[in-house]
Amino acid sequence: MKKQTRSQKACCSALEERFEVIRVLGSGSQGTVFLCKDRASGSLVACKTSHAHCPIPSNNRMNRRIELKASGLLHMAAKLLRHAFRGAKGLVLMKTRNVLPLHSCFDSSDGFAHLITQFCSEGSLLDIVLRNIHSEGQAKGGKAATAKPLLPEPDTAAVVASVANALVVCHSHGLVHRDVKLENVFVHDKVTASDTARTCSSKRRNGPLVNSSKKKLLQKEDIFLADFGVADLLAPQEPVLKGHAGTPMYMAPEVLQGRPYDHHADIWSLGVLMHLLLTGLPLPGHGKPHPLVQDYGAWDLLLGMLSCNPADRLTAQQVLSHGWIATWVSSS
Repeated sequence: MKKQTRSQKACCSALEERFEVIRVLGSGSQGTVFLCKDRASGSLVACKTSHAHCPIPSNNRMNRRIELKASGLLHMAAKLLRHAFRGAKGLVLMKTRNVLPLHSCFDSSDGFAHLITQFCSEGSLLDIVLRNIHSEGQAKGGKAATAKPLLPEPDTAAVVASVANALVVCHSHGLVHRDVKLENVFVHDKVTASDTARTCSSKRRNGPLVNSSKKKLLQKEDIFLADFGVADLLAPQEPVLKGHAGTPMYMAPEVLQGRPYDHHADIWSLGVLMHLLLTGLPLPGHGKPHPLVQDYGAWDLLLGMLSCNPADRLTAQQVLSHGWIATWVSSS
């Protein structure tokens, strides 16, 4: 097991008052993610713990633009969502299907902030793609792979529909995610989660997490958009945002060029994600889909999401209603 840093040990100390900390799932510039077991319920959860404490001011109002600073701490995002969408609207957003369920967030006395979410047994889309590439590489004896889809077409459609469904609700409340990408879309599998729980309950804590080796089609209800660390709200009096946020490869042209932007930037990012899953390649510099996208319906949807003019892009609801999505994904 990888040795924990001093910062991670401090996080564990605070967490262990409420949770049994099992292991580190990942670590980055914004914090560390732990797999934990809730001492009260016995259920597995994921906890993202920030490395520093930076509370949201309490005087923000819904008609005032709220900006998350460069630190992008996730506990700030959680408080932003709850503060900006009080009452019924907040309840709708926090319980929206395909938005990663947030159980709680709290600050500990040692200055760390903790965000408790559902544990997604399959990890992020990036985790799934890398596992697939690794397994295929082993099967081919380590030979270099040519460009090919990262996921089967039905799975890609389920991913696009799930993220679009989450964005429909976010955009209807003026919330722009600003960082739609493979790393921020998570997949849960109940069977794998059950296997993981049994592994974590045994004494074998140093072994790998259980991952399902049997490939099966992704289900829309098991895919979640996560990480609202750089999300921002559109103010009624100025319904545009400014400044770079997100990941350059997924950024819309207007964001890269430093122009004002709105929720249409999320649609571009979703288009880049879809293109990557269908071809295994980043979007070409000219912004048109690669010829590897041979399905007319998929090509048409990509053109609708990847228009250089934001006003000409599809909305999240139009993406969800597109014929290519309907071909593969049930509307239920």
